[in-house]
Amino acid sequence: MQKTSRPLTARERRDLGPALGMQKIKSDTFWYFQIPLLSLAGIPLGHLFSRPILASILISGGLYLSLLLAASLLMPLYRYLCSKMRTASERKRDADLAGGVADVFTYEATEVLRVAEKEDEGSHYFLHLADGSVLYLTGQYLYEYESRKRKKFPSTRFDIVVAPQSRLVLRIISRGEYLEPVKNLKPFRPELYQAGEVPDDLEIVSISWDEIEAKYS
Repeated sequence: MQKTSRPLTARERRDLGPALGMQKIKSDTFWYFQIPLLSLAGIPLGHLFSRPILASILISGGLYLSLLLAASLLMPLYRYLCSKMRTASERKRDADLAGGVADVFTYEATEVLRVAEKEDEGSHYFLHLADGSVLYLTGQYLYEYESRKRKKFPSTRFDIVVAPQSRLVLRIISRGEYLEPVKNLKPFRPELYQAGEVPDDLEIVSISWDEIEAKYS
């Protein structure tokens, strides 16, 4: 396995972007939808008390200005609460965007075991690497790369582009020949999940290749 770093591409920034943009979207929603809608309450309020149309407009304008002032005073608190509601994953993605760098891991594989999905959690692969270690990959992001018609992944040599803080896989680039799985294993047994023995995505597992099938089949 080799590791290098390079700047994020425009596409990779877009893939990371929604995390950074959520707070702006929430703020824009507050400004452009809630305030104007609430300000319209002044017109029916004027008619409710049988006011002339001019009085209704004045009531509407006064209510609008009052709400606008209240919103300007409350906006700092609103933004603060939005920032606190952000998940740890979103904050890590923000850090990746701010850093502007992606890690590129290059692997060479000799054998592959595929584990069937139990539901729709994503594909599972154990890859026997050229240095003797075993890499585990899992997730729905693999669907994009494992088309059997294209036959590009798994492959004998491939790059995985990863955001360093969030560990989000941004891209897989196949550079070798297609590697047909030597065997398709049944879905992981529930007791393996309960015992915490199912690896994490991108993990180099602690057992040897010869032990994989016996443990996970």
